[in-house]
Amino acid sequence: MHVLPDLEYLEDKFQNHKGIAFIGCHSAKFTNEKGAAKVRDAVLKYDVRHPVINDDKMLVWRNFERRSWPSLMILNPKSVPILILSGEGHKMVLDLFLSVAYNFYKNKLNHIDTIPIMLEEHKQIETNNNTILTPEQMNA
Repeated sequence: MHVLPDLEYLEDKFQNHKGIAFIGCHSAKFTNEKGAAKVRDAVLKYDVRHPVINDDKMLVWRNFERRSWPSLMILNPKSVPILILSGEGHKMVLDLFLSVAYNFYKNKLNHIDTIPIMLEEHKQIETNNNTILTPEQMNA
């Protein structure tokens, strides 16, 4: 959560750069951080503005050979990591690297319109008894 301000800055700066997407991956460090409800609660609490996957089985963590929290990664258009950083305080490095990488790859990017993102606060949740709850009902 300490990198969220850096990510928010970068998301704002690159929001009109088609082909750049920000995605979070939650790989729980502690037992009390596990579970979809916990991840959803944190996404809502910290107003995360990008999709976050719940790596509850640590598959992404292991496949990208991560060893520390947080880990930040930039992938090229073929999904190959071209920058991997561990820890906090990398806003300026990420900013510069994204700018350079975007200019390098911009002719290779899929310049489709922005993919619509449904933030957690706008989703409906299905309960165990098949009742659909709107965000307003969940927060009541």
